[in-house]
Amino acid sequence: MSDSGLEEPAKTLLEQLPFAAHIEHAYTLRETALYGGADHIVGEKEGRIGLIHRRERDALCKPRDRFWGLNRGGEDHVSSCWRCTQIAAGASAAPESVKTSAGGPL
Repeated sequence: MSDSGLEEPAKTLLEQLPFAAHIEHAYTLRETALYGGADHIVGEKEGRIGLIHRRERDALCKPRDRFWGLNRGGEDHVSSCWRCTQIAAGASAAPESVKTSAGGPL
């Protein structure tokens, strides 16, 4: 007797993305024990998700140069950025909207 819902682990949002990505932590100028910035989803190649264009190593929510500090975090982290999560969910739901800057699939 087996429960088919428990046989396969649930995929994380990163595993569902139609492109390679990882999590990076955005540090803040006044990081404290109570507030520590956020974890963002960062694409590993340049491309477009719908109308959003991101260069290699940009977070999905905004370009890398708009952060005070963005560094690769632990591999066990999940995105805590609402906007990155929203964009990633849209890309997972409609993988045909994800293209390289040359127009092909990412």
